[in-house]
Amino acid sequence: MPRDFFEIDGSKQCEIMVALLQRFTDSGAPMLEELSEKEGRTPQAVWDDICTSSGIDPCKVPDFVLPKRRSPGVD
Repeated sequence: MPRDFFEIDGSKQCEIMVALLQRFTDSGAPMLEELSEKEGRTPQAVWDDICTSSGIDPCKVPDFVLPKRRSPGVD
């Protein structure tokens, strides 16, 4: 299993987040889940690609990047 995002050096975390924001800008997708749908891949696969393109070994997608799922009928 990939290591935890928070085990990575803070400057590398920033590089990953900047790359993610650039992908959002380029694709018009405001969230990782939507970006992964546009690319036909899982959120983790897109995240891994962002890490790798930043020169960093893949890590787990941090919870704060993924939206919290709600049960149907819950506001």
